Amino acid sequence: MRGFIALPKSIHLLTARDIMTANPISIEQDADLADAARLMARHNISGLPVTDSNGKLVGIITKSDITRATATLKQ
Repeated sequence: MRGFIALPKSIHLLTARDIMTANPISIEQDADLADAARLMARHNISGLPVTDSNGKLVGIITKSDITRATATLKQ
């Protein structure tokens, strides 16, 4: 089938470390939403890990999240 990736039978053994970038571009949880959008556009990525002030992962923000947030803004 064209356009599909054949996954290995041992895919259940993969960890995040196996498929993620070692030092991903991230953003702190108190950063401005516009800064997150700029980072994604600049690096052509669709999501960013969100970290607290200690560098601990607290979430992920995606382009879809930003679109939803801006769509709900009152003008």
